[in-house]
Amino acid sequence: KDTDTDDYTVTGQTTPSTIVTIKDPDGNTVATGTSKPDGSVDIPVTGTTVKPGETLTVTPDGGKAVTVTVPSDVTGAKITKDTDTDDYTVTGQTTPSTNVTIKDPDGNTVATGTSKPDG
Repeated sequence: KDTDTDDYTVTGQTTPSTIVTIKDPDGNTVATGTSKPDGSVDIPVTGTTVKPGETLTVTPDGGKAVTVTVPSDVTGAKITKDTDTDDYTVTGQTTPSTNVTIKDPDGNTVATGTSKPDG
């Protein structure tokens, strides 16, 4: 989720240069895009068209559909500093097994991780 715009990005891998359609639980198309020449998929989904916790269906033309869950916002985020290493740890609660990206005020990614199975 892009915290500046409240939009989401669906990423993945499929056949190169293939149209990919993303649908909400009611079967309405919420986004489409085309995979890159290397097959990678990076399709923005407007945050106002989906809700956290909703299951979306992602289907490449001629391919098998997969489902993804719209992640919830991180709640109760807390930053702690390790005085021995000067490193920081960010903790909080979100959708289980979700990719998490931490960005600086300029929007640069400074860390990534995955939430635990309990969120």
